[in-house]
Amino acid sequence: EVMIIGGAKVYSEMIEYADKLVLTEIDAEDKEADAYFPKFNKDEYDCNLLCSHESDNGLSYKHKVYTKKR
Repeated sequence: EVMIIGGAKVYSEMIEYADKLVLTEIDAEDKEADAYFPKFNKDEYDCNLLCSHESDNGLSYKHKVYTKKR
């Protein structure tokens, strides 16, 4: 198993080869960030929620695994 651990440019270049994506999704659409994971077609993947959290400052996030459908 090969794992790609960023940054954004490397993710963009390698995402087409990925069979599995292990992501932390932050529920903060109104927040600005300096880098983003590239957009991908979620319909091509099965999604498994590992866990979800809410931090002390009210920011919620989820750990998910996306596995490419065969």
